[in-house]
Amino acid sequence: MRKRLVALSLVGIIAAALLIPGPVAQVTNALTRGVLQNAASIFTLAGEWIFSGKVRLPNSTTLPAGDCSSDPNTVGRVYVDTDATSGQQVYVCEGAAGWVLQGAPTGPDPSNEITVCDSGCDATLPCGTTTRATPDNTACAAGSAVELARTLRDGGAEHVLIRVLPGRYDDVVALNDITDVTLWIMPGAIIRPIVSAAADVDGGVIRVGDDATTRGADNIWIVVDGIVQNDAFSAPESGIQVGREACADEAKATWGNVHITGSGTVIGHHDSVQWCSDRRDSATATDQPSLRLSHILTIGGRDNVVKKGNSIDYMWGGMSKTITNYCETSDEMFLVAVSGTAQAGEISRVTLEAADNFGAVGGYVGRTITFSDNGGGCGATNACDGHEGTVTDFGAPGFENVVTFSPSCSEAITTGCNYTISAVGEYEVAPCRDVDWTIIASGGFQFGWWKLTWLHFGVTGTDLSQDADLLHVSNWTGETRANDFATRGGANCVGTASQAGCLAGILSYATEFYKRAIFDNVISRVVLNTEVGDLTVVSAVAINGNLEQADFTGRAEIINNADTDNDLAVFNVTDAQGALRVWRADVDIVDNASSSGTMSYLRQTAGTLIAGDVRSPTSRAAIGTIGGLRKGLTGSLTEDIGVVTTCLDSTGSITVTGAAFGDTCSVTTSVAPTAGQAVTCKVTAADTVKVNVCGAGDPPSTTYTVSVEKK
Repeated sequence: MRKRLVALSLVGIIAAALLIPGPVAQVTNALTRGVLQNAASIFTLAGEWIFSGKVRLPNSTTLPAGDCSSDPNTVGRVYVDTDATSGQQVYVCEGAAGWVLQGAPTGPDPSNEITVCDSGCDATLPCGTTTRATPDNTACAAGSAVELARTLRDGGAEHVLIRVLPGRYDDVVALNDITDVTLWIMPGAIIRPIVSAAADVDGGVIRVGDDATTRGADNIWIVVDGIVQNDAFSAPESGIQVGREACADEAKATWGNVHITGSGTVIGHHDSVQWCSDRRDSATATDQPSLRLSHILTIGGRDNVVKKGNSIDYMWGGMSKTITNYCETSDEMFLVAVSGTAQAGEISRVTLEAADNFGAVGGYVGRTITFSDNGGGCGATNACDGHEGTVTDFGAPGFENVVTFSPSCSEAITTGCNYTISAVGEYEVAPCRDVDWTIIASGGFQFGWWKLTWLHFGVTGTDLSQDADLLHVSNWTGETRANDFATRGGANCVGTASQAGCLAGILSYATEFYKRAIFDNVISRVVLNTEVGDLTVVSAVAINGNLEQADFTGRAEIINNADTDNDLAVFNVTDAQGALRVWRADVDIVDNASSSGTMSYLRQTAGTLIAGDVRSPTSRAAIGTIGGLRKGLTGSLTEDIGVVTTCLDSTGSITVTGAAFGDTCSVTTSVAPTAGQAVTCKVTAADTVKVNVCGAGDPPSTTYTVSVEKK
């Protein structure tokens, strides 16, 4: 049967050159009906054609080699490989490049490809490591995908793509001493080691550059369209770990450029994504490592996203959620609050009343226990009335009906004292309910207390590259949701010694100066769904330690659904060497628990806090200013700028009273910019600002909001 090549425009589906088999193919447009006859030439159909019925693309189990070549007449042909993985079947002829799979991950074009699946692929495991409990794994098993990729790279392959096909993989993947590799965890693929104890993984499920080789891992792409999950807890466990786990100060970086992206999820009981640069080779070196994290969803049980050390890093277009009850008991009787009367003489533990003792080891661990007056029974002077602690142990052998808590009461209970163990919030969101909760959750406390944040960053050790430190976060949403596990009471995010007891959205800390952090159109939210331990303050953004300068635009808020007595501060600068400028922000504190604590949008006990246009979303009234930013230097414009070839200014101008030529301008958008385009603004004349978009593409209609800093 002879095949004819016809160029068709499929409205809303695809524009390509199609092979239509059969002696006759009929196409109906909106106006006329016609028949495409046999011909030796290629038809060009002008205008818009609407196909009634179905269009069938040419297909088979093998791509036709002869139908795609350097001949320009073959470029654009489409073919369906019917026995390929679902979602990976459509190929387009790209001339000399041959048939190219559509929808492959963004990144360098691989010159070689390795597939991973249960059977019938190049490998059955990405790495096949059997030493997951040993930090700084340096090699994968022979025959694994990573070792095959290493062989291809040693043989001259420019870039290798490892495709991990759908399925669950009990594996830890070490990308060490290897460069130019893309690891693609495809939709339906789950890399999740089987965990039975808190220290079972001891590092990242995917670990990059965690050996001692200087820049041994470089140009690494990790595309997560499936799931990467680490249920182990021993600090600092993570879903993806870049750099050496301990962040050892070796005056060198073990990795270079790493890209983490995708539409999937990275999950870690302790951290989701952690990266650490072990410093550059010298203070004047120019090969600063760089990590780019984009479009991903990260879920953590404690720190979530963590940056340590010296590197130039970017985060954009993603979302982070810290869920403190990461592993949750399946026994629903433990979800509600319970109350009773403590026995006399108790000071750091409570014998539960029979109605509250369900006999499950670890069932109350991590919950807050609160004491209240019962006729003067909370100590000889009733000093423990109102005391809060966190349950650190429950149901230990020989003490099946006893909960232990910390910190202890200041004096022994005398004739009795009411106790209440807080309820668990949001049980349904816990990502780890199929693992032994009593081992993993209770095991966490053997490693000490830990902070609760969705992002924290800083420098420890000797900083050799202060001028190159940068973290730039844009168009990112982060949440810290306190559902049961609380931090250590009495900590307030002040100083590196007490940051382990901090509860915040964003936290900076450093023992050496960290140069710069930029938060552009970022949402930072803290949600309290349980009574948490006695903290000095809970913050949406906490600047603690030697941060030379941080700039923030976006939204920051605290939603209190359960805590009754902690201070709440949206922006909080606590260290003499910390500096924060809030250019423009919507701020809010929603107190649904009638807390007795102090509430403030702007809190500065040390360091520098400069606030500009900071407003309550309910009243839209200006909150007030700390420092010297002039208020009111803002404005907005809604416009569809149109198709951009190189760079294009907005047609309209924004009136910003007080702006002058030479002032610094920053801009945010109500709709995410088109990929590859950069949006800036500039003062073009007195009181006048223009928006500028650079990069080819058609940006969406959006509202541009500008802020002007006086020079």
